[in-house]
Amino acid sequence: TILALMVLFSLLINGRTKMYWNRNSFLLSIGLMIIAVISYRKSIFGYTNGMFQVIYIIAIPLFVCSLYQMDLKVIARALPQLATTMAIGYLLTVMITGGSFVGGRLTLPNDVNSNSFGTSCAQLATILFVSNYIRSHRSKLQLGVCLLVVVMALLSGSRGALLAFLAAAVIVVIIDAKRKNKLTTRVFGVLIVVGVLLVGLSVLISIFDLDAERFTLDAILSLGESTRGVIYESVIPYVINNGLWIWGYGPGHDCSRQIVNQLTGWDFSHTHNTYIEAFGEMGIGGLILTVVYSLKALFNINRVSKVSAEGYILLAVLLCMIIHGMAESFFCRISFWMLLALCRSIQPDRHDLERTISTIGE
Repeated sequence: TILALMVLFSLLINGRTKMYWNRNSFLLSIGLMIIAVISYRKSIFGYTNGMFQVIYIIAIPLFVCSLYQMDLKVIARALPQLATTMAIGYLLTVMITGGSFVGGRLTLPNDVNSNSFGTSCAQLATILFVSNYIRSHRSKLQLGVCLLVVVMALLSGSRGALLAFLAAAVIVVIIDAKRKNKLTTRVFGVLIVVGVLLVGLSVLISIFDLDAERFTLDAILSLGESTRGVIYESVIPYVINNGLWIWGYGPGHDCSRQIVNQLTGWDFSHTHNTYIEAFGEMGIGGLILTVVYSLKALFNINRVSKVSAEGYILLAVLLCMIIHGMAESFFCRISFWMLLALCRSIQPDRHDLERTISTIGE
């Protein structure tokens, strides 16, 4: 809401009226909002706030990214600075308050879920690592902060967040190396860094007496035996067998919470999977449109990164969120839709595009 108001204020001050809308994104967003209304009308829960929440979190990013053309280089400069400030804020909070260990897992105050804390740390680490990877002059401060925030992600006990950070960082490095014909040397370097990092994380697990079983390969691969596995195996058949696969059981986290509680007896606020959540709350249409929107955003920002290296930052953050979205639900988070809309609408820097074209011409 604040970002939308800032955009409106900027438009009024600058007198800018040109629309930067993308037809496909507009149709996808409108389609999702229509499905949210139909799903609400057919839902047994009648969760009005859930319907308006879904409409709002989809409409605001569309509005912002349609009216205001974001400058990629400005974003690339601002994100690492913001991430550094937030990470230092987290670190100071933990140092001053001693942090809050709930079930042996670090978070901030008691009302902040450790998985949410781990998610934020992973996304901050992704921004800091990739932004320094693409620079010729790296910031020792930001790299140091990146290492500390990875440690906090580990202490949070969020395996999904940590794996999403590592996967996103490795994928971006490999994509960049392949484009520069340095795949072999970069992969070798990545393997060394990952090996050192894993050894370091093992030492930290031992020092802080963390639940090491959570990070073993067996624990990571045994999805069917995990809490999330039980939820997935309960929700998906329920939705299909009860004919809810068409329009879903209703939009909004509270609908998912009631379904999960009914099927498992656990009071979880969502299904712990972005795309299962889309399927459950808004049926097959909601799932398809969410997947298509995610892929279009991913393909566009990948295309942008071929021309402007700054695009790698947004590509990495989007990869991190999509990968982590397989274990956490971001479906009802406006940050997820804002990132999709931003990655879908962003364009390469004009000077970078001209330089690329002239290079190809030569």
